[in-house]
Amino acid sequence: MPTQSLYDLLSRTRKLYGVGFGSSSLPLLTEIVRATIGIRWRERSVTAELLAVVDNDISQAIQVCPALPPVSHLYLISDQSTKEEIASGSIEDIARVRDATERLKLAVVDSKNDVLTWNGRFPFGRADITIHCWKL
Repeated sequence: MPTQSLYDLLSRTRKLYGVGFGSSSLPLLTEIVRATIGIRWRERSVTAELLAVVDNDISQAIQVCPALPPVSHLYLISDQSTKEEIASGSIEDIARVRDATERLKLAVVDSKNDVLTWNGRFPFGRADITIHCWKL
């Protein structure tokens, strides 16, 4: 069952990318993905639904692959993604963004491997594709 601290962390990530700091939300999203390692959830549970929201949030924070179908409008409040931050030149430390992206990518891969051990449904499929499509 998701905790209030998880909802608070998600709220913080949305505030960051909602005001144009998508890159600053990446470490927080990584923290959420890492927290899934070692836990199990049922397919149609509150946890599974929340992880689907996180999956969408990761993709929205990066907003990279135009071939991906649009995500549900119910969960999105973003005005500027990490990609848009980079394109606008508002990121001064691109190495920090690369590091944050690599850490998120590793967390997603580790989560995927963990879910495979218990034959669960991997919740971050969209994020996995988005991260791997991004050429930074």
